[in-house]
Amino acid sequence: MSSGPSRVARPWRTSKPRRGPIAPEPLLAAARAWVDGGARTSFDWLSLSASARERLLATAERERLVALLHAVTRRQPISRDVSDRLRSAWVLAERQHLLGVAQLGRLHSAFDRRGIPMIPLKGPALGEALYGDPGVRPFTDLDLLVHRADVERAVALLSTLGYRHIAWDRTLDYELAHATAACFVPRDTGPADLSVDLHWGLVSFPAGVTPRTIDAEEVWTRAVETERGDTRVLELCREDLLLYLGLHLAVHHPFVGHVWRLDIALLLCRHARDLDWASIVARAQRWRVRGALYFALRVVEEDLAIAAPAGALAELRPRGLRGDALERLARHRDPMARFEHLVDLLLLDAGGDLLRAIATSAAPTPGFVRGRYGTPSALRAYLAHYRRIGAIGLRAAQAIAGRH
Repeated sequence: MSSGPSRVARPWRTSKPRRGPIAPEPLLAAARAWVDGGARTSFDWLSLSASARERLLATAERERLVALLHAVTRRQPISRDVSDRLRSAWVLAERQHLLGVAQLGRLHSAFDRRGIPMIPLKGPALGEALYGDPGVRPFTDLDLLVHRADVERAVALLSTLGYRHIAWDRTLDYELAHATAACFVPRDTGPADLSVDLHWGLVSFPAGVTPRTIDAEEVWTRAVETERGDTRVLELCREDLLLYLGLHLAVHHPFVGHVWRLDIALLLCRHARDLDWASIVARAQRWRVRGALYFALRVVEEDLAIAAPAGALAELRPRGLRGDALERLARHRDPMARFEHLVDLLLLDAGGDLLRAIATSAAPTPGFVRGRYGTPSALRAYLAHYRRIGAIGLRAAQAIAGRH
């Protein structure tokens, strides 16, 4: 349920997505054809050379979008060996979806019995909501949002269900204090078991500097109940879903990952006339994430040629040099993600958040680095931290030098 227009953001003539120019990359062309159902964009497998087809298949496998390629080409006269290869990937993707739905149903029942409300994020629920053929939407884990006050009970429940926390070099205490999510894997992992990302916030900015103005509790007041399979579940309303997906793309996948762009493009296409853009802009301004949402929407427009209304983009775009930089980076292809840490800083709307990010990176507290790098030794933690900061700075300098 969307809130009405506010003084901050006014309604525009239309919220119908605009479409930009066609990109040359074959997988992006296939994705565009999938998004608009072939209405404006077509994808012709036969027009590709043999080497281009192999590169496309390799890229689709890397992006986990072979099932999408099957969906786009299933009515085209492709060779039997390629057809079998694509169909096999699609069958496996459909199986993965069904297994994910079953595991999500078991988790939902367990949380419901304990009186812990939860909202599934991304994964099989998003596949069913947006993709038409839900198996096309790949996922490797299940994302569950709970109230911040329920985190300890949810962690205890996951432990009872046979899950354990895993974070490579981060402790659970660190994540509870500085992050907005933690990952849990089954202790006895089978081939059908998925890890669970437990969320109590919508996004985690690097170095624990997520803007405090992002109110995850607020989205619960607008959550909608719907039926997925045989289960009644809560889901984010469409406006909050767009904000969540945009933040996730901007913070975690600014330069790589077609699926995150597909999620937003499909939401824009499927619900072009339903989205309340005035509320979206007002919420982004209140949460101080206008820059992040602007960047995400522009990336989707550049990659998949699906755009938000021009009026909304104009109100979301930061003024001055910061807006210019985000615009250039949204148009920039950076498969090595060398500029991602620069993007992290540019996404922060509030000057106080930017100063906090710089201070945390330059002079973090001993407790922060011990938790962040998973060691009781402050010396080792600081050495690891400054090695990482140095590597980030070197990559950024090399990237900037390489552009001139």
